[in-house]
Amino acid sequence: MLPKLSENSTADECLTQLRLHAIVAGQSPLPMAVFFPPKYRCAMANPAFEELFKSDYPVVGKGLYDILPETAAEAIPLFEEVLRFGLSRTIDDVARTAMTPGGLKMRHYMVILSRVQRETDYGVLLTIIDTTERVLAAKQTQHALDRAEQSSAAWQAIFEAASQGLAVVDENLNIVAMNRAAAEILGVLEDEVGQKLEPRLGRSVLHHPTTGEPLKRSDYPATRAAKGKYVLNFPATLHNRAGRAIDVLISTAPVNSPPGYPRRFVITWQDVTNLRALERAKNNFMMVISHELRNPLQVILGLMKLVPKDPGQAYPSEMSNYLDILENQVRHLNSLVNEILQGYQLDSGRLPINLEPVNLADVLRQAMAPYLIRGTRTWVGPEPDAEEILVMGDVLRLSQLIGNLLSNAVKYSPEGTIIEVKLSTDGSNAFLKVLDQGRGIPAGELERVFEGFYRPANVADWVSGSIGLGLYISRATARAHGGDLWAENRDGGGTVMCLRLPLLAE
Repeated sequence: MLPKLSENSTADECLTQLRLHAIVAGQSPLPMAVFFPPKYRCAMANPAFEELFKSDYPVVGKGLYDILPETAAEAIPLFEEVLRFGLSRTIDDVARTAMTPGGLKMRHYMVILSRVQRETDYGVLLTIIDTTERVLAAKQTQHALDRAEQSSAAWQAIFEAASQGLAVVDENLNIVAMNRAAAEILGVLEDEVGQKLEPRLGRSVLHHPTTGEPLKRSDYPATRAAKGKYVLNFPATLHNRAGRAIDVLISTAPVNSPPGYPRRFVITWQDVTNLRALERAKNNFMMVISHELRNPLQVILGLMKLVPKDPGQAYPSEMSNYLDILENQVRHLNSLVNEILQGYQLDSGRLPINLEPVNLADVLRQAMAPYLIRGTRTWVGPEPDAEEILVMGDVLRLSQLIGNLLSNAVKYSPEGTIIEVKLSTDGSNAFLKVLDQGRGIPAGELERVFEGFYRPANVADWVSGSIGLGLYISRATARAHGGDLWAENRDGGGTVMCLRLPLLAE
């Protein structure tokens, strides 16, 4: 409330009071009040100030310690400084709890101190500005900046620690950023960031990884990326500035830049030199198997055919049994070598498939014939006069595929059990199912059994003579024919191997 003027007030007093009244005008939305020393009691206050510090007693007449107990000790030296020098001072952040429509909440204020005069006395005008929203916005902004800095630092750490070579390049092929791995692969210095990429490479060129021929500059991934094209795992041999030849896979992708910013893109170089060396070593190993191991086995088998089965007087009778065992073991070893070579040919895309019209029922009957003669299992299969089922296939490969399914059914099921073979069509495909009564395959391994060199845990300890390539080769063969091969568990125990092949189009 504002003090009233009396009839005995002098003209100067009236003028001073009017000035003070104007300063703390009731229409001001900002809380304002005037304090006079020495006890710094409130001489006058506007309604906004009264509302902010409302209590059971009027604000006017109260001391500063009563109104602002948390800030008074800090404010009084500033009050005295304002009175002494006439300069305004500001207390940037005063926090106090205040009643809001949502209850008591912490509010933030900025307090401005200015000197005012009443006759010969000087007082301090205290103006309060609510800065809560600004403070909260500043805190949110700072929090966002902190998070952005943390994220940037994390990405920078990932960028630097990546084993792949990474570089950010602008549309003019200037290097914007580059990690250590990229500098090592390219044979350049890290401090060459900001300079053009191609001159930094110097005499570095890309070559075709197989033929060794230099690639055209227009085919370089960086050149294609500058035109906005994606490149993924582009294989090449990089001859860098340091004179090293490095086998790499190169990928590029554009960076999403805000409108108006220069276009940039990322280039990655993955060093696959060691992998290519391993691949070459594997190829050499396969050549050794093919020529240095397979050929002698064929010679041994050929010579054994010349040995008479009836020993007569040439050697003891038990030697005939030894020769049979030897022949079986050599044939088994030869089969394993052939299996390894087929797996290699599949991996390298070199397994020949010669397609022609084939009666799948005939192939199945021929594959089953040896097992029906041995009689160690009970076989339930298609009738001998089953109708013709024509597919486009390679007779040799399909015979090997079906023979492997039948062999597995025998190998992984006990003697005396039933093995059922079903052959059917649905108008578009032929289906062959082989059902055994063995241990089955753990549910989590129904797909893994088709991986190379994999054997289920529940059979690895009791079945020998397998290296885990049979089903891998069989599925690859089925898919090379446009079909598929998968495994299911049979109700009541056992496994169902399911082969699908497209029927020959009429």
